[in-house]
Amino acid sequence: MNSKCLRIKITVGETSVQVEAKTAMELATTTTTTRLLSPLFKLPPRTIKILAFSIAMANKMAAWNERRLIRDIYDIWFFCRMNVRPDEEALKKRLLKPAYSRLAKKSAYFKGLSTEDFYDMIRNYCALLTDADIEEELSDYLPPGEITGLSDMFRAAFANLR
Repeated sequence: MNSKCLRIKITVGETSVQVEAKTAMELATTTTTTRLLSPLFKLPPRTIKILAFSIAMANKMAAWNERRLIRDIYDIWFFCRMNVRPDEEALKKRLLKPAYSRLAKKSAYFKGLSTEDFYDMIRNYCALLTDADIEEELSDYLPPGEITGLSDMFRAAFANLR
């Protein structure tokens, strides 16, 4: 736990789940259901509140800016596939006061002035990304058959960020 995040990792047998709670006074939410997941665990479906996708995407983009993890690019791509667009105000706010990790080189810090500049930065990063880069970071998360061609899919999806 630190001043920005509470992170809990739960492991039962060979299965691990990480839950994070971030500090915020107020966040936009949406309602969804567990009906597709609950039968797998023989549980009744529930209606739950989750973070609005546009806010989640803006925060994921800012997280990528701060730590440069390919898994963040993967998550942004996932949102793009769902036709989610980032909340511009939430993204601007996070870009104004980044908390860069040691993973982000100072030379790669975002120096733009607008979200469009930031989208260009992501596109430029993905232009150089290869499937080998993705495999190196995500092979523990994705089977090889799902990694092949991802770099091209990232570039295609991020071309539409505006």
